[in-house]
Amino acid sequence: MHKSRSLSDEHGTFICKEWGEGGTPKATFLMGVYNSGGLVTRAIHSILSQSDSDFELIIVFDGSTQEDFDVLNSFFEKDHRLRIIMQENLGLTKSLNRGIRLARSSIIVRHDADDVSFPHRLETHLKHFKENPSLAVSMVRAKLVSECGKWIRNTPYIEHKKIPHLLSKGNLLVHGACAINLIRVPFSENLYDEKWKYAQDFELWNRLAANNRRFRISSGIQYQLTIAPTSISFKKKNHQIAYAAFTICRSLSTRYQELLKESHNISQAITRLTDSEYKNFTSVYVNKGGSLTFLPPERNVSLRIRFIYILKKSKVYVLLGRLRGLLKKNQKK
Repeated sequence: MHKSRSLSDEHGTFICKEWGEGGTPKATFLMGVYNSGGLVTRAIHSILSQSDSDFELIIVFDGSTQEDFDVLNSFFEKDHRLRIIMQENLGLTKSLNRGIRLARSSIIVRHDADDVSFPHRLETHLKHFKENPSLAVSMVRAKLVSECGKWIRNTPYIEHKKIPHLLSKGNLLVHGACAINLIRVPFSENLYDEKWKYAQDFELWNRLAANNRRFRISSGIQYQLTIAPTSISFKKKNHQIAYAAFTICRSLSTRYQELLKESHNISQAITRLTDSEYKNFTSVYVNKGGSLTFLPPERNVSLRIRFIYILKKSKVYVLLGRLRGLLKKNQKK
């Protein structure tokens, strides 16, 4: 017998539809749904068809369409593993945090509403975590396709030792293809930083890498990522680039401050930074006080950031110059 509970948190009241209390499954699939354009049907089918059936599926209905609601409700009536959170539109970051707080498993398997998981995906994640109890993030490789199913490319296999360093340059992990072991992840109330409306996964990966948490990518392809006009990656590409770039800036700034404390010399700190970790960049911007400027993405960088100290010979490029026009354009939307 299913039931509906009225719950509340710092973001307001919401409804949780579920089938009784349930036990503790091996994993929790977590999906946010907002105007999926009908693609959520195949996404749910792919999850419910996993070779290992011991999981729950939490779907956050984020103020989406009636079409999406009807699809979710039809699946819910047939499968007791579904739990549906009904809420007003909050955006993906807050929706994911809400779902995680209600999860019955410590293994969170992300899934996007317009993508597809292959049958052995969950089995692969669970094998990763069993083989390495200290593992924080497991990712399966993904096949990228267009909305009509045309192949675009496959994501690469990367050795686990190289992942933290490569994350300092850009996001190489597919959010929907990742599983997170909450036992190995340091967080208090929210796993995702809610200041990051977009690229929240990239912020999390960098935070975990900074805390020496371990990552692993499988050699096989177990996920299909759809590049569709309805997807956030497609509609909000510029916004995601902006938030991701600020994540890089913050990581760079943190590392620079650590080196500055060790050497107490701006030039030495810059030299060490460029020689060790950022060889592929071209210039760095440092404030008068000796610190790199980092501002939230909502700020107008072109007006707020002043490049008082410029070390032209260094090899670090923070992307701030390119961000000025991008953020200015986004603020008008």
